[in-house]
Amino acid sequence: MAGEQEIDPRIAALENYWRTNSGLGNARVTLVGPAVPRGPDVYIIGAQKAGTTWLANQLPWHPQCWVPAIKELFYFDQVHIYPGNPWPFDRRLYTWQIFRDDPVFRPLVENMKFWTEEYVAAMQSLYLDRDRVVDDSWYAANFAHCGSNQLAFDVSPSYSTLPVAAVAHMRRISPHARIIFILRNPIERAWSHFRMELDELGDYSLEAQRRTLAEKSNLFFVYSNYAQTYHNYLRCFPKESILLLDFKRIAQEPYAVLRDIYEFLNLDCTPDLFSSLNEKTFEGKPLERNPEIVAELTKVIAPVYPACYLAFPEIARSWTPELRAR
Repeated sequence: MAGEQEIDPRIAALENYWRTNSGLGNARVTLVGPAVPRGPDVYIIGAQKAGTTWLANQLPWHPQCWVPAIKELFYFDQVHIYPGNPWPFDRRLYTWQIFRDDPVFRPLVENMKFWTEEYVAAMQSLYLDRDRVVDDSWYAANFAHCGSNQLAFDVSPSYSTLPVAAVAHMRRISPHARIIFILRNPIERAWSHFRMELDELGDYSLEAQRRTLAEKSNLFFVYSNYAQTYHNYLRCFPKESILLLDFKRIAQEPYAVLRDIYEFLNLDCTPDLFSSLNEKTFEGKPLERNPEIVAELTKVIAPVYPACYLAFPEIARSWTPELRAR
């Protein structure tokens, strides 16, 4: 039809595949939620590669915690970085595909331990409706199935990179929300991030490492610049609503970390609520630390340390901007 936007055949084929193979049919689902958009009660903002997936896997075992099946919603970075077209349809479709194939979440959905069939169908409508407008109501619909006696969580490490205007947007949607920020030695976090980029590339050659470092050094820096993140959030949220956690404690004392989180949220915490506390997530492929790459990455990350020592003295005092080649 003249004037009609051409649909990428690959996208159309993928859309049809998930509609016909999801077991949920083609029926449209009307979400039943509050008239006023309900945002999350808790934002987990990172840091990326600092245990957020581990935490997201633990939270649903608590009966008063509710986490969307799609862990990272990316809503505020999409809205504030791509304001003309936030969450375009092809990205929503790709996100749904990842969700359906996720080895962690898919069995939980199939067993209906944490999410009902009605909820999964509602998510299909949100993510596969090409005409759905992505706005604050769309965002709120992601939490519409959270129980009235539960806390809703948005676990999106990308929110650690948001500008102040986006953080203020978060506060407008959820004025009384609490923030959880897990901090990891910046150079160790950056190396894990670097390795993840290579995993996605599927190329671990020295040439690929040099190219990745050159192209994404600013990304590694921004995600490691915790003091700037903290400053941005303090401009919009009261200090007492922000919980800072040391990443090392997840390996050393995982139950104590959860206990601190639930105390912060005014929830009870007992060991029998949780499963696989010591299970690692997204370990990634071991990568030899080439001295040249280590030196260049260290040069990129080193400037974040002075501000971290001032902002988080208790957590950062053991950090050193050194990544030993091995």
